[in-house]
Amino acid sequence: MKDEINLLKPDQASNNKWFGFGNKFPLFLYVIAALLLGEILFWGWLFFSTRSVSREIESMNRSIAEADLEINKNQPELKIAVGYQARLDSLDGLLEGHMYWSPVFEELGKYTLKELRYSTFVGDADDHSITVAGTASSYAKIAKLILGLKQSSKFKEVLFRSEGASSGATTGYSFILEITPDSALFKKQ
Repeated sequence: MKDEINLLKPDQASNNKWFGFGNKFPLFLYVIAALLLGEILFWGWLFFSTRSVSREIESMNRSIAEADLEINKNQPELKIAVGYQARLDSLDGLLEGHMYWSPVFEELGKYTLKELRYSTFVGDADDHSITVAGTASSYAKIAKLILGLKQSSKFKEVLFRSEGASSGATTGYSFILEITPDSALFKKQ
């Protein structure tokens, strides 16, 4: 029989089996293969989940576009409705901030003598002030008007600004009064 000649040392002969790894090489190969397979599975899952999310986004964009198209179909009716709503809002704002002059005229009329004639009436809504100009047959009538207006609880201040002989066809004396009514007088009651 032939004897086998082994030129390697006995401890190297057993380790040389798998490129120097010995019996541990198959375990090392399995670990590398498992890691490679795990990475392939991870990248595959990432790829497919990204495609799934992209499809969902496209689906949502389509549904939004369909909703916009449906809204635009009703656009003429919508514009009419929005226009009416804007008008109602502005009317509400106008009525809420509206100044009512009728109570001011009523209060002024209570103290105005029949012989007096007003020629101008200027109201300042920001300052809540009134300037009236007119004519009276005598100074006594102007004084009675001023005294009556000062007695009213609805007028804060009455200032006599000027007087003089009236010009034109009307005989008598002209006057100018500045009146500051209470701001509550302008509110709806």
